[in-house]
Amino acid sequence: LSTRGGLGVSTLASNLAASLFTRAQTDVILAELTPGQGTLSMDFGLPSQKGLTEILQGSVVEVTREKVQSSLLPHNSGVKLLLASENPRDVTLTSQVQNYEALIARLASLSRFVILDMGIGLPAFVQSTLPMCNECMVILEGVPGTIQHTKLLIEEIEALKVDSKNIHVILNNRQRSEAQMSWTVVQEKLGHPIAATLTPAPELFMQAARMQTPAVMSQPTNMTSQQFLKIAD
Repeated sequence: LSTRGGLGVSTLASNLAASLFTRAQTDVILAELTPGQGTLSMDFGLPSQKGLTEILQGSVVEVTREKVQSSLLPHNSGVKLLLASENPRDVTLTSQVQNYEALIARLASLSRFVILDMGIGLPAFVQSTLPMCNECMVILEGVPGTIQHTKLLIEEIEALKVDSKNIHVILNNRQRSEAQMSWTVVQEKLGHPIAATLTPAPELFMQAARMQTPAVMSQPTNMTSQQFLKIAD
């Protein structure tokens, strides 16, 4: 997750999922948990997906292992996908906290690795389900305002009884700029260790978009792809 949109949450989630599949060669599920704000379906050439919407619209007793399993889509990266819709009105479904809890429990029973794209901030469903996760990744960029907001976000995540050592901060340097803060400066201002840094690679992501696949699959030897693989390791 992150403090605001556009910082690279979905990019990290999809490439981490593909990297885990590459490294472990075992089942990996990527679940986009942001109804009404889905982007991965378009990125992967699978528009108009209703799997998450149908799971959240029903009653909690309907969130069965079989229903969740049937909502998963195979992708050529080897990862199984649960995708959010792009319909803006579906954003109201984030209030279905019990359904989210049941969904994540079912997903955990279906795969060794489950990557959850939780989007922005700490809505009620994130507050409820984040403690169910083994690891929490927070992504930010080296900009003073974003660093300060991320510091507050981490403090609130810790208040949910998430162990600080399980909160991994990823610094996403999206622009090639001499003015970009170094990871050591960001780490000092944030007051939390930086687990990994991603370097800018616009050409890589453009190619991945054309191929409708995660960047690590389109150019595995690219330096940024190698950074995603290192995070998976």
